[in-house]
Order: sequence, then structure tokens, then C-alpha cells
Amino acid sequence: MAKNNMGLFDGFSGKIGNLVVYRMNGKTVVRTMPAKRKQGATAGEQRNRNAFRFVMKVLQHAKSVVKIGFAQVAQNRTAFQEAMSVNLHSYKLNGHEQTMGMWLKISNGTRLGFNNLAVKHVGNGNVKLNWSNELVDDNTFLNDGVVVLIIDNKSLETWQSVAECRRSQGECVVTIPQTNQPRMLSVFAYAIHSIPTNRKNPSHISASQWAGDLKSLAE
Repeated sequence: MAKNNMGLFDGFSGKIGNLVVYRMNGKTVVRTMPAKRKQGATAGEQRNRNAFRFVMKVLQHAKSVVKIGFAQVAQNRTAFQEAMSVNLHSYKLNGHEQTMGMWLKISNGTRLGFNNLAVKHVGNGNVKLNWSNELVDDNTFLNDGVVVLIIDNKSLETWQSVAECRRSQGECVVTIPQTNQPRMLSVFAYAIHSIPTNRKNPSHISASQWAGDLKSLAE
């Protein structure tokens, strides 16, 4: 973009070929029109757009646990933006829309995770997570809160439990509404030492763990 006070285009405004002339702040400004793209998005560009839209949609449904889960590692951007960056990369490498466990990350940190994490139905819409504390030799970890996310792979409806259970319990039960439609549920968890503060400390939160998928049959 060029600017001048007097010259060839002084006193003129409008379009000449691919040039646009106008006045701004008392000066004549000449700029080139952006080249028009003759073709639509390439296949690769369209895949990237679709991936971005889908990952954004999933994270919007899980926003509350994701914002806590990435709060301690986000630098110069929000926790949600950090989660988008990590998950978009993960989805492009391993993603499939109906297989959340292959790519979805709901937290990022360096805290000790769960040993032998597993999930199962226990009736009446209850989903139970179990883990082992046999290798935990520091009592400070046993008081950690447990964050659980259950997500319907098709509708993206979510059920969450935020620090309602403690690591020391070795289990956590989350109740989800019963339905007359079958659905596939993916279950994730992470441990949290304390509610995140403005001071970044990745050791306060463990990395996201996929506990497994559950097929919920129609009731």
C-alpha cells in the first residue's frame, strides 16, 4: 500500500484496473486489489476446515472441564485456545469422529495419573470408574480431586463430575440419565491438586486419560 500527499492520483478516488485509490487521514492511498481465487478450497484445506469445526464443537460441549484441565499449561493464550491447539493436532494425527478415545485430550499436565484406570456400568444409569493407588507413595496425591467427563460419541452430550470424588477413594460413580436409545459413551478422567490459580503450575493437574468406551443399551 502506498501513500502520497500530491501526485498522479491526488484528488482522485476510485478503482483503476486492480488499483483502488482513496483518501485516508488527509493522504491519498493507493492499494492493490486482492487477487480473486478462481477455484474453491483444495481437498486438504477442506479437511482442515472440517477438522477445526468438529474439534471446536466437541470442546464447546466439554468446555468447563477443558478450561480447568489446560489452565496450568496455557501460555500467552486462554486455556480453551490451548486445548484447541492440542486437540486439533491430535485429531489430525489420530482422529475419527466416532472414536473419541483415540484423540480427545481434556487436560494437560505433569501430575501423577491413575494406575489401572477402568470403567463399567453398574446399573440405573450409573457409570463407575476404578483405579489403583498401590503405587502412590505420597499422601499428598491421595487427596487429589478427580475430574470425569463422559461424552456421547454421536450427540456430543456430556456428563461431568468435577472434584466430587477423591483419588484416595479408588473409584468414582457418575449418574447419567437413562434413555430408550442406544448410545456409545467415551469416558475420560484427570486428577487435580487444587482449583487452578493465576500462577501456572503443570504439576497441579495430570494428563488426560481415556478410561474406555461403554455401549449404553436402550432401557
